[in-house]
Amino acid sequence: TKTGTNAWSYASGNPTLGGAVTGTSAGSGTITFNGDGTPATITVGTAFAVTGWTTGANNTALTINLGTVNATDGATQFAGNFTISEINQDGDRFGIYSGVSISEAGMVTALFSNGARQDIYQLPLGMFRNPSGLEAKDGNTFVQTNNSGNFQLNLAQTGGAGAVSPASLEASTVDLAEEFTNMIVTQRAYSANAKIITTADDMLEELIRIKR
Repeated sequence: TKTGTNAWSYASGNPTLGGAVTGTSAGSGTITFNGDGTPATITVGTAFAVTGWTTGANNTALTINLGTVNATDGATQFAGNFTISEINQDGDRFGIYSGVSISEAGMVTALFSNGARQDIYQLPLGMFRNPSGLEAKDGNTFVQTNNSGNFQLNLAQTGGAGAVSPASLEASTVDLAEEFTNMIVTQRAYSANAKIITTADDMLEELIRIKR
């Protein structure tokens, strides 16, 4: 608020907060300017503070830096439109949880709408001394047995453990060599049966000719 020639005062009022959050703020001061537009005096009457949070948060104290006396590194008074020359923000606006991401190392990171990221958990991988000793079940699942031994949890890409593949479909765990072998055996059996049918057909045709 302009209080005189080259003199101003400032003060804060109660904030408008959403939801059940309420608070009462205080803070005031004065500033006067030299003829060249630089601050002549800066007086902080009451430090900015927000008290009475109904969410249980501690009182909030805010430090206001209006610049340096006789310098143009802060508030100035020049003829013309007002513009902000510099913003130095120490903190982030309130963010809403928007999802998670998982890295190859198994790190689960929470994502927020204000761009902040927070690591919240790291997925371990179970390892067996004898993976071939696991008992296969339906749906590409396996059960621990005496032959496989007990599982041991390791971090991904550590101690022989593999990597986590986020956002990927599970690959088949079928033994391709065994399946190719079974396919060849089946093909040979089919060929042999087809030969038997051909031979039987030839014999039947020969019998028909003999009858004639």
